[in-house]
Amino acid sequence: MDIQVRQATDSDFACHPRTGKGTGRLRTGRGEFIATLEEYQRDFSAGGFQAKVPESEGKVVSMASIL
Repeated sequence: MDIQVRQATDSDFACHPRTGKGTGRLRTGRGEFIATLEEYQRDFSAGGFQAKVPESEGKVVSMASIL
């Protein structure tokens, strides 16, 4: 799996496809929701956001969403 690291943007905090309401969860390229906006902002301002890759990958990506 190719992992690209970048800072998350507003578009990463997706709207629910059926309701159109924001889920407030940071999503990965596979549609997994890994953090709320508040968690992201708190952790990012504290010096680093940790986005966990599925355990089978055994890696952690910093300040990023997984594309």
